[in-house]
Amino acid sequence: MQAKHTLDTEISAFLRDVPFCVDVEFPIEKARWWMEEWHLEYLPVTEDGRFFGVLRAKNLLKVEPGAEKTSQEPNIREITITNLTTCNADSTIGDVLDRMMRTGCREIVLIDDDRVAGLFTTNDLLRLIDESDVRSGDCFGLRMLSR
Repeated sequence: MQAKHTLDTEISAFLRDVPFCVDVEFPIEKARWWMEEWHLEYLPVTEDGRFFGVLRAKNLLKVEPGAEKTSQEPNIREITITNLTTCNADSTIGDVLDRMMRTGCREIVLIDDDRVAGLFTTNDLLRLIDESDVRSGDCFGLRMLSR
């Protein structure tokens, strides 16, 4: 049986729908609700429609619920991770995996004309491996050595 995806497959063939994105001015409490409601670990953030960074669920833990109503008013911009690794949306699975391994990133934002086209995370990698025929030693079209 051949793998469903190979390292030369464009990452866009594997991605699900474009992820939810929020603007840097989006209310923190709404972002928190979205992430809890849809079990999101990451939420891409945009500014004027262009990619800005990623809001991680663990960063929301640093902001007390309702804190944005105080005088300190934290906002999404302040807790967004902006030094992320990105790839073009037409990159191959191999390109994305190589970038993840070289940088140690757990998420790669896929960009198309400065706009978020998708998000590829380690959870997506596990799903990709699961869809491959790893029991026969075939993963991404490569024969894997058995122990």
